[in-house]
Amino acid sequence: MNVPNRRALDAIEERLRAVANEQEELFRLQRTLGGDVERQDLELENAWKTLGETFIPELSPTVLDACAQRLQLRPVSTAAVMAQRQATLSAATAERTKLLENPKLKNAEGIENEAQIRLAELKDAMQPLEASTKALRDEPLFTELLEHRYDTDEYQVRFWQSSFYRHWKHGDLVVEAHGVKLGLARFRDIAARYIEELAALNELTRAARVHRDELSALQYLRDALAKQEQTIAHIDTITLQLARNAVVEHLRPLGERDLVRLVGDDGPTSVAVKRVLGIQKKREYLRSMAAEQLAPSLADLKSAKDKLSRTRTKLGRPKNANRRWSTDEVQRMIGRDRSETWTKRRTRLNEGRTRVVSFQHYDRWDPIRDMLWWDVMTDGQLDGNFIPEVREHRHHHHVHDQHRGADESWRDHRDVDIS
Repeated sequence: MNVPNRRALDAIEERLRAVANEQEELFRLQRTLGGDVERQDLELENAWKTLGETFIPELSPTVLDACAQRLQLRPVSTAAVMAQRQATLSAATAERTKLLENPKLKNAEGIENEAQIRLAELKDAMQPLEASTKALRDEPLFTELLEHRYDTDEYQVRFWQSSFYRHWKHGDLVVEAHGVKLGLARFRDIAARYIEELAALNELTRAARVHRDELSALQYLRDALAKQEQTIAHIDTITLQLARNAVVEHLRPLGERDLVRLVGDDGPTSVAVKRVLGIQKKREYLRSMAAEQLAPSLADLKSAKDKLSRTRTKLGRPKNANRRWSTDEVQRMIGRDRSETWTKRRTRLNEGRTRVVSFQHYDRWDPIRDMLWWDVMTDGQLDGNFIPEVREHRHHHHVHDQHRGADESWRDHRDVDIS
């Protein structure tokens, strides 16, 4: 069967729309995965914070020394933590005393009142100048006329230049609009008044900036004082958080096995560690979905789209307008319909993404057993071979099972009586 060129073009357009729609679906999924990863980043920080809290739930010698011994971390021992507490408190107290003796803080109310009064006066003086200079600046070509020194002996534009008549026209319009109000009849006089007022406005602006800087400096000192007073008032809370931070920074570089071995079966701490490890795996799996599945798929779609676009251009040439194509030729041009495959891929990815993101039962993971987080999160129901870790795990077990099968086969033959 021969297909007219027009119908072949229609088929190509239809396939292009399908490819473009699939691209948009994958781009949308890509953005969703990006948002998922960002949320897991926040979740991971919260998980580390919780882990620090489980190691040091309170600021007591018993808790601190037990944690220091368990982690071999001297900075969280009672002696080290209390020394840090005293150092922080002493530094905050000394800084607070210094700030209270600062002349600006001692006379803060007077400085602030004087600055506010002067700013109000300057504002009143600046407002009419701002209005008058802006009104002139808003006139078409006013700035250009100033730059060319129009209506002065320094004006260099000559009558045979096109801009001469344009300047003349707009100079007259400025005089017509502002001359009577200002009591001035020449553009050069209006320009001189503008320059004079602008200079006065700039001087007033600089004066206002000085007073605003005074207020900013005063506020900086007040904020610094408030910070030191907060430190003194909440020294125990701050010390506790610093100790927890030290624990987290000590544990953060450790790998999965070291963390698990360090914690053991200690209930709350074990669950907190599993939560950290589980969220790390969530991020890894979500990134793998984007890198191992979405990126190659988008590249394939772009390649298909480019090829279809080139074919469309070719068939759109005048020489092919009346050409007819065989069904096989049209099929080769548009390629195989992969809509069903695309839908299955997106469904599989969305299901995997949903399972990973919504998973919260971190306590189900058993470090003793050879158990993948992927299988825990998906109840072992989803294929995750696109994830390197899962793929290697499956391969390892497949090879192990083959070897085990071979060993058992050898034993079976060994037991056969061949005498």
